[in-house]
Amino acid sequence: MKVPGMTRVWAARIVRFRPYRAKNELVDRGVVTGEVYARIRDYVIAHRDKQ
Repeated sequence: MKVPGMTRVWAARIVRFRPYRAKNELVDRGVVTGEVYARIRDYVIAHRDKQ
């Protein structure tokens, strides 16, 4: 919720559809729109831990 322009609904969707290998998967998988992604991409970090 500290990301500028983030709403509770978008935050809940991002959490619900985890995990992500890369942050562009938010758009590729339809979790957020391209417009929302453009606003938040500089604040988002997504990767999977190596096992």
